[in-house]
Amino acid sequence: MKFLILAILVLLLSTRCQYKLLGIDQELHFEQDSSNFNDDNLNTLSGIINFCNLDSNMHLKVIGFSDTIGTNEYNMELSKLRSLKVYNYIMENSKLQKENTSVQWFGESKISNDYKDEKLREQQNLVYVSFKSPKGISFLKMLK
Repeated sequence: MKFLILAILVLLLSTRCQYKLLGIDQELHFEQDSSNFNDDNLNTLSGIINFCNLDSNMHLKVIGFSDTIGTNEYNMELSKLRSLKVYNYIMENSKLQKENTSVQWFGESKISNDYKDEKLREQQNLVYVSFKSPKGISFLKMLK
């Protein structure tokens, strides 16, 4: 049984979606001024949905951010659009219960720095997805 758990864990960890064992947190990065999914986003979303379908009572939180290019209002709207797009995609393709989920967006208001370096600034164009079992059950316990 331990070998089977280890084999499943290695298989999951070898995918492009890198799971953390005690609560899965994922980031989906977006191009500047875009809410379109890229191939990496779709791959990450697939992994998130597969994990969420292990427990329909999973608690999910989706939070969107943007960089500081553009007005505060525009960036707030862009982070809202990204967040809702990710949230709706997960909800349409998983078995999660809506009452255990939430979606938020902060635009540029919660970022730590106004980066001048383009690569660092691009990292702020993201949607953060966090989820956990309602009883705090770790991923390893869910496999048993």
